Amino acid sequence: MPRRSMRLDLRGFQRRRSAGAFLVAAVILAAALSVYMFHREAGIGTYYLEVNEYEIPNEAVFDRIISTSDKPVAVMFESPTCPVCKKMKPYWSVLERKSDVLPVAFYHIMAGTATIKVFQRYGVEETPTFIVFVDGKPVLRHVGGFQAGPGEDLTEVMLSWAKGALALAEASAPRSPREFAERGLRVYQVECARCHGVIGGLSLEELRDWLDNAAKTAVAGEADVAVRVLNGRLREAIREGKLLSEVYGGWDQLVDAVRSMRKYVPDLVSDEVEYTAYLLDYISAVLQGREPPVYPWMNLNITPSLVEGEEAAGNATRLEAVAAAGEAGAAATVLVGAASALVAGVVSVFSPCVLPLLVTQVSVVVRSGRRLGVGSCLGCGLAAAAGVVAIGGLFLVAAQLAAGLQQVLLPVVAAAIVAAGLASLLGVPVELEGLISARRGGLMGFCALYGVLAVQCNLPIVLGVLLLIAGLGMSVGGLAALAALAVGSGVPLAAVMLAASRGGAGLAERILARNELLNRVAGAVLAAAGVYLLLYSFQLV
Repeated sequence: MPRRSMRLDLRGFQRRRSAGAFLVAAVILAAALSVYMFHREAGIGTYYLEVNEYEIPNEAVFDRIISTSDKPVAVMFESPTCPVCKKMKPYWSVLERKSDVLPVAFYHIMAGTATIKVFQRYGVEETPTFIVFVDGKPVLRHVGGFQAGPGEDLTEVMLSWAKGALALAEASAPRSPREFAERGLRVYQVECARCHGVIGGLSLEELRDWLDNAAKTAVAGEADVAVRVLNGRLREAIREGKLLSEVYGGWDQLVDAVRSMRKYVPDLVSDEVEYTAYLLDYISAVLQGREPPVYPWMNLNITPSLVEGEEAAGNATRLEAVAAAGEAGAAATVLVGAASALVAGVVSVFSPCVLPLLVTQVSVVVRSGRRLGVGSCLGCGLAAAAGVVAIGGLFLVAAQLAAGLQQVLLPVVAAAIVAAGLASLLGVPVELEGLISARRGGLMGFCALYGVLAVQCNLPIVLGVLLLIAGLGMSVGGLAALAALAVGSGVPLAAVMLAASRGGAGLAERILARNELLNRVAGAVLAAAGVYLLLYSFQLV
């Protein structure tokens, strides 16, 4: 029987000029993508430096924040190896930095040994998960990334979810025109004062001083035009005895005018636009000695009853029962611990983060036409279980090192899969099926790697189970939980590999005459799976 190898047929490759050109183009595209990702990461890196004050480091700080906040608290639960978390983080960070002027306070919490009990308490098994708390109690959650429609801003989508679907607490809403204006003033001082001048306060003298000096201190250029337009409109309102909104033709038109300032302040969110617009309307009234305007949407004559969010809150997932179950975890029985570990194993193996790897291996098995024995498949399952336990244990002692390991492994594996798929499509004999050798080293290595990468999106649940096992020690409960984790992560993968092997061998025999077509199809599957995995590792999907 001829020995299989990983040797590339370089002479054959040289005879395929079009194939060579295609591979060169693929390398250039990969290099361009790498440069783009470098600049993209550098561009959003400032967000991560600016929002450290909004990171919840441990359980005690978390409890203090949600129990003492005078307004709803929205928390993003994330893990260090979650690509979707990193994709959502810059948009969430915008809301965190604006928490002082928004009706909801925004924070984030990272999965780790100091915070895992918070994840367990609220049943957070996948990341990212977003939960909103009112009076210390969870009222709404969203699992996975947010999606923005055509023309929508993802930050606005997040804000609408946090404040529209959930009922805003009474204490967080302004109770008077003055409070509305003060909130608008805070936005103005941060976002607008550098062009329009600082407003010293809301008294008549301070507002007159600002109006008289704003145009004089405006910077030259396009912003100067905006300053002079606003100054002129305010003076027009005073001359005609009108509110600024009346000069613009109505409240909505005034809001649109403020919204147009996003070309200077791109991250101005909808609440900030409305508060700033009301501030300007309020100023026009004070400068004339008039009563400040009151609009129906302000709900000043109605006790905020969270009516707006009742319907959404009614459809929300209530977490009190989950929290109670989480708090009882320390006294969990052997049965509960084993069941939790079993679920954790199954979820980690079939995580969407690493499913393309499973597709890759199944394609290789089918193309090889070999029948894997039951022992080989069970060994694959055991190797995957060992990989899950190993990377989870590494996170217990060195979270940053493990995160770096996964971030390096995932794109490297993805790039190798893409290269193998392209080579197969172009007829370059890479012989991937040679990985499954008689000694089973290649198969076992893949299965162990699959287990390592399977933790990617489900770190909280796997880490939680490992902490449970560590807490129970060598007791019956600890050993049962460890065995259940191994069964949950190993048996499903072993079953899939066995089914692919038996079905694949028959399939290969039936279409042996079309072996070239089979290689092309398998190569296409490999390339597609690898491209998806590569994009996922770069946080593009």
